[in-house]
Amino acid sequence: EDQVKLLFSVKDTGIGIPKDKQKRIFESFTQADGSTNRKYGGTGLGLSISKRLVELMRGQIGMESEVGKGSHFWFTVSFAKQKQFKDISPRFPVDIRGMRMLAVDDNTTNRTILTKMLESFGCHAEAVESGVEALDVLKRAIHQGKPFDLVLVDMQMPEMDGEQTLRAIKEDSELGDIVVIILTSIGTRGDAVRLEALGCAGYLMKPIKQSQLYDAIITVMGLQKTSAKVKPTPIVTRHTIAEQKRRTVRILLVEDNPMNQKLAIALIKRAGYSVHPVENGVKAIEALKKTTYNLILMDVQMPEMNGFEATKEIRHMEGEKKYIPIVAMTAHAMKGDKERCLKAGMNDYVAKPIEPQELFDAIEKWTKIHSREKVNTKKDYFVDEKSGKDIPIDFETAIDRFCGDRDLFEKMLEEFIDYVPKQLRTLDKAVKKGDAETVDREAHSLKGLAAQLGVTGLADLSLNLELLGQKGNMDGANDELDKLKTEFQHLKGYINTSLHHEIAVNS
Repeated sequence: EDQVKLLFSVKDTGIGIPKDKQKRIFESFTQADGSTNRKYGGTGLGLSISKRLVELMRGQIGMESEVGKGSHFWFTVSFAKQKQFKDISPRFPVDIRGMRMLAVDDNTTNRTILTKMLESFGCHAEAVESGVEALDVLKRAIHQGKPFDLVLVDMQMPEMDGEQTLRAIKEDSELGDIVVIILTSIGTRGDAVRLEALGCAGYLMKPIKQSQLYDAIITVMGLQKTSAKVKPTPIVTRHTIAEQKRRTVRILLVEDNPMNQKLAIALIKRAGYSVHPVENGVKAIEALKKTTYNLILMDVQMPEMNGFEATKEIRHMEGEKKYIPIVAMTAHAMKGDKERCLKAGMNDYVAKPIEPQELFDAIEKWTKIHSREKVNTKKDYFVDEKSGKDIPIDFETAIDRFCGDRDLFEKMLEEFIDYVPKQLRTLDKAVKKGDAETVDREAHSLKGLAAQLGVTGLADLSLNLELLGQKGNMDGANDELDKLKTEFQHLKGYINTSLHHEIAVNS
C-alpha cells in the first residue's frame, strides 16, 4: 500500500566475465584484469558505489555472466508511493451517457449547437440564456431529485458573466459540487489560474470542436472520480487535453546517425511525445513486430536497409487493415525528393536540418493532435559581432533549431566536435579506396549534422564531397576532403579560444 519495489536489468552481448572473477566484481578497486597494462580502463570503483547506493535504498544488486556471450546486471530498489500528485488524465474511461448537462449562453445559436453536441454524446441536455436563469434551473433540479452533473457556461454574458455565475454556483451549499466548464471567445492571460482557484473544472476557447468538448468532459468527469481527495482538482484546458493525448502517442524514430538521433529524441520528448529510437530499417521492422506505434519518423539514407526499402517492407507487412503514417526525415533537399518519398509509400517529408516547428507540425498532422502552442524560439545566445572574427557558426539559425535551448545546443556542439574526427577518418579511407558509396553516405551524414548546428562552411564542403560520391566520380575528392579537414580545424580553434569567452561576455 505504501511501498513499491522495482527491478532494473541491463543485458549485453559483450565478452563476459569469468566465473572465478564474478564474486569480486562489486568490490572496491577490483578489476577482472588487475595488470597495469590491462585492456580496459577504469578503477573498478563504479560497481562498488552502485552496490552501496542500492543497499542504502533497501535493495539488492547482482549479475550473471558467461564468457563470450555477455553479462546480465540487475538491481532492485524500494520507493515510497506518492500520496498526492497532479494528474489531468482520468484513470478509467468515463461513461457520460445519461448524464444531465446544462448549457448557459446568451446567444441562441450557441445554445442550439451546444445542446446538439451534448445530445450526440448521449447526455440529457438543457440550455438557458443567463446566469440568473441557470441558478434557478440548477436549484429546481436538485429539489426535484434530478441534479445536473455538469454546466457549460459562456464567459461573455450581459448582467451576470461566466465568472460571476461560477462564483455563485460554488458559493451555494446546494450547488457547490456541480462541475463547471467555462467557454470563452476572448481568453486573457491568467484566466485559467484564477478560474481554477474558484473551482472551475475546465476552460475552453471558442469556437470549440465537438471532439474537443467531448475530450474535456470525459477528462473533467474522470478527475472528479479519481481526484476526490485532491482539492481543487487541476483545471482542464485545450492545452492539457492535447498534452494528455501527446503522452499516449508512440513514435518510432529510425535514424542511424547517433547525434541526429539524440537531437531528434530531445526535440520530440520536449514536445511531450513518447519516442523509441532504432538505427536502421531492419531494427525498425523488428520493433514494429513487437510494438504498435502511431507514427514513424524515417531517415532515408541508412546502412543495411534504407528508408525506402524499410517503407516498402512495412507497407507489405501491414496489409489492408493496419496503416501507420511514415514521415521521411532526411537531409536530401533536391527537386523530386519529396515526390520520391511519397511514391515509396511515405506520407510526408521533413527536411534536415530539422526545423522544430516543421517537425511538430508534421507529427500533429499525422497523429491528429492539435492545440499545441508554437515553440519558443527566443534567442538567448549572443555573439560579439563587432569582434571582426571569422565566426564559423550561424548562431541565430542554430538556436532557432534548438527551440532556443542554449544548453542543449552547446552540449550537441561539443559532441559534434568529438564525433567529426571519426567521420573524417572514415571518409579518408573511403576516398583512398575510391569507395563512392561510403563517401556519399558519410558526407551526407556530416552535412546534415553541420547544417543542424549552423556550421554552414562545413555543411557546404560536405555537400561538395557528397555530390562527388553520388556521381561515382572520385576526381577531386582528395582536395575537397582537405578543405573539409581545414574547415573543421578552424571550427575547433574558434570553439576552444573564442566561443565560451564570447558567451560569458555577451550573455
